[in-house]
Amino acid sequence: MRTLLNAARRWVTPLALAVVTTPLPSGGFAPDARAADPGDDFGRLRQSPSSCRANLAESPAMSCTSIQLEQHARGSLSIRFFLPETAAVSHQLTFVGMLTPGSQPLQCRQGRCRLQGPIETEIASISESSFDGRGLATSLPKAWPVRGQCKVEQLQLSCEGTSFSGERWQAQASF
Repeated sequence: MRTLLNAARRWVTPLALAVVTTPLPSGGFAPDARAADPGDDFGRLRQSPSSCRANLAESPAMSCTSIQLEQHARGSLSIRFFLPETAAVSHQLTFVGMLTPGSQPLQCRQGRCRLQGPIETEIASISESSFDGRGLATSLPKAWPVRGQCKVEQLQLSCEGTSFSGERWQAQASF
């Protein structure tokens, strides 16, 4: 066993040194990990609207209790509407898409975000999730590829989407 460890040390040390000192194609060395702030591109913003309505697939509109904007990476945005409990079940309706040209991404720091200006997204998918009173999922989430958009302007948020099979979703909120 000791012989195997000694042989491994002889290979690992030169290999580790080669990886650390190998220049990048640009001629520089790997950037210091502390120089980049990984928390600046993603995070979330959660708000309680003064008014909010959203519908699940093939259902009438219901009131919403809160809204969460989540940026997974610069340019990618999901907008989640939290619908109140009905018969001990709560729902979440999520619009996911990419920012359109000219829209500013959320400004995030350490996972917390704020709006920088008007946002418009091209929606690619919509999902619905249901949870019981304990917060446990009551079923698998349902998801649809869609065409649609979301807009955040001043104190208004509106989203709409239509699936390729004809289901429609709309959600509006004021802050």
